[in-house]
Amino acid sequence: MKQKATEAGPQLSWKEDKTRIKLPKEAKGQANYVIASCNGVVYKIQRGVEVEVPKAIAEILEHAEAAREEADAYAETVEQV
Repeated sequence: MKQKATEAGPQLSWKEDKTRIKLPKEAKGQANYVIASCNGVVYKIQRGVEVEVPKAIAEILEHAEAAREEADAYAETVEQV
């Protein structure tokens, strides 16, 4: 049987598996929160406060930080040329 778009879908396991994270504070004048989303659910996460988020959101934030570090390293090599 097909589900109608208006009916609630099955519970997703990523909503149940949670972990605690604490994002570092940014410099003065920068946003004191980070916005991350997964499967249409948006989270506004305050920096400097330990919060509980789904493991999927924690993983997204880890990948974003790794990508930012890689981009910074590349920018440094380009500036040296």
